[in-house]
Amino acid sequence: MITDRYKLLIAVEKYRSISAAAENLGYTPSGVSRMISTMEDEAGVPLFFRSKHGVTPTEECLRLLPPARSIVYYAEQYDQIAAELRGLSKGTLTIGNAYSSYYSWLSQIIADFNRAYPHIDIKMVQKNSTHLTEAVM
Repeated sequence: MITDRYKLLIAVEKYRSISAAAENLGYTPSGVSRMISTMEDEAGVPLFFRSKHGVTPTEECLRLLPPARSIVYYAEQYDQIAAELRGLSKGTLTIGNAYSSYYSWLSQIIADFNRAYPHIDIKMVQKNSTHLTEAVM
């Protein structure tokens, strides 16, 4: 699906690493490199600067990321609504936490929620309060 390519673009930019994006999305690094090359050919511009320290998005990539994020977001919304129409509760819930002391309390709540709604994926983001808002968006 085309949204998989946009998810890949977003992940490579997020992790600044082809290997990390590949691991996170279940691809091989060479597969990710090929997909990026294909996207660069289609766009007609380079999307990342590659170095031994990872990748850095080009200005062109940074301009393409907001619509890519929107496409991924609305595709997920579509899938969730379609699942709801079929009688399923499906989706992703991202929970942000800035305090490690809340982790055990939240883990129990998440476990209970997961039993009630098994088709909803839960992502836990633990960062300091300054970076938390950016991380959960």
